[in-house]
Amino acid sequence: MHLSRFSISLALCLTAAAESRAQAVPAQADSSLGTPVGPFIALSVANIERAIGWYRDTLGMHVHDQGVAPNGTIRFALLRQGTALIEILQLPDARSRTEAAPGTTGSHQIHGFFKSGLVVADLDGAYRRMKNMKVPMAYDLGRAANGPYRSFGVRDPEGNLVQFFGR
Repeated sequence: MHLSRFSISLALCLTAAAESRAQAVPAQADSSLGTPVGPFIALSVANIERAIGWYRDTLGMHVHDQGVAPNGTIRFALLRQGTALIEILQLPDARSRTEAAPGTTGSHQIHGFFKSGLVVADLDGAYRRMKNMKVPMAYDLGRAANGPYRSFGVRDPEGNLVQFFGR
């Protein structure tokens, strides 16, 4: 299976991770955010149908809303799993990184967001499910030296790195 632009794999794990994190981390009175309850990611993609299919079929996301913006040129989809939201946009004036920044070999070479990730309740289960689905790994399950989390990564159909973290 080929992967898409800025990704994610966890159906039930997304909900559990967001809820357990919200419960495990006490609210801080001095925080301007209060207590976040889930992640939100927005992606600009070349092919919205391919991206929707990947996030739905690989990560278990559900299409919450989909359509065309009032200006008639922007296609959008809002996918949801528990409290995690992914907004996918197909913008008429967007270009690929290699076209917009020739000579770069990776998205990390451009300032700004360059990958996404989720903390999941059952990292071993998520990894096993991805392997069983034959999702190509960007890197296999492991722990960085002295790191507090184990992780693995995949790439969505447009090459975006999506990482999964857990204990």
